[in-house]
Amino acid sequence: MSDKKRRGLFFNAFTGRGGDVTGEGSGNIREKLQAAFGTNRRGGVDTKTAAQKLGVSQRTVQRWITTSGKETNRPSSKHLKTINQKSRQAATTKRGRRAIVNGLKSGIKRGKYVSIGAMQGPRKAGTEYFRDRDVTLPGPLSPDDTNMLLDAWAEGGDDAAMEQLRDLYGDRYLEDWDFGEIYDINLSDRP
Repeated sequence: MSDKKRRGLFFNAFTGRGGDVTGEGSGNIREKLQAAFGTNRRGGVDTKTAAQKLGVSQRTVQRWITTSGKETNRPSSKHLKTINQKSRQAATTKRGRRAIVNGLKSGIKRGKYVSIGAMQGPRKAGTEYFRDRDVTLPGPLSPDDTNMLLDAWAEGGDDAAMEQLRDLYGDRYLEDWDFGEIYDINLSDRP
């Protein structure tokens, strides 16, 4: 799995933003804006914040994400470059991840359920017993464990989050549990 795809999986699982964090090409502007500037109360792009940070009007941002009608518009190359950079930085820099996690942590009152779809299994005496599985940890994580997982991701990125997940699965599921190629990560309020 490419680093960009893995980065997107972790970003989407931990933030719930569902954005494009590749930082490449014209792609889906709506997803890039969501990744870079967050969502509003209804789950759409936070057009007000995006407009302020990009130095354009809120209506201009709304035109960029409109999918129908005569008012569709594309960002200029200058703005597209900034949007790509900001969306990538939201997931790749400690500062970007920390800003997102700080906003999320205040809302964590209960622990989260963790589910991972991957080539995974125990490693015993140098032998891997990997196969394609979807494994959900039994019971929710405590709020402290959830915060530790988010902090690990914020401080060390995907690799630190993977290490934290290995520890959690080793403690709560099966000792020596490890992951190969991951295709899905879910952090949610319900199993």
